[in-house]
Amino acid sequence: SLNMALNGIRDVSILSKPPMMRKWVETFVSKFEDSIIKEAGNKEFERDGQLFFIHNRVDSIESMAKYLQDLFPKKKIIVTHGQLPGHELEDRILAFKRKEYDILLSSTVIENGIDFPNVNTIIINDAYKFGISQIHQLRGRVWRSDKAGYCYLLFKREKISEDAAKRLTTMVEYSHLWAWFELAIKDLEIRWGWDILGLKQSGMSSE
Repeated sequence: SLNMALNGIRDVSILSKPPMMRKWVETFVSKFEDSIIKEAGNKEFERDGQLFFIHNRVDSIESMAKYLQDLFPKKKIIVTHGQLPGHELEDRILAFKRKEYDILLSSTVIENGIDFPNVNTIIINDAYKFGISQIHQLRGRVWRSDKAGYCYLLFKREKISEDAAKRLTTMVEYSHLWAWFELAIKDLEIRWGWDILGLKQSGMSSE
């Protein structure tokens, strides 16, 4: 299939068959609520797993750590973000990988190159602020083993923009293993990718 695409026989080759035993990530959208976070975390801990919690604001990440500690008083939490010195960031991530901690509270610094088979749940705070590709990349952090993965997309605002709602809905609808191509197409549709020279791309209002 790939050879045919490279030789011009086919326009595009889509690798849609997942690796053997690989399971997809169930994705949920919810308002930010104690009960949702506790349920997601406790389910993971009951499986003897670990938890990713994404909070992409360094100025309030310590406050979030205290909030999570109150929710999970018996669990050990470690914080990582891009403003840490490189050696300290590496030490913290390796400590989490050695299972010295139960929850990794982090900015998006972990979105690339992290492979923790014991982490099967990720909670993304303020998910409406992220693009489709970034959510897909973060969700992929729990897409690493033969165990089912879980991704929770949370938001606090009473009302989010129409495009943000579309992005979150798209992530739920396209959560199967080979969804990357369909997600790319939906992302273009939401951002009016087909209207390259139109007002939506120029930033000007049509009104």
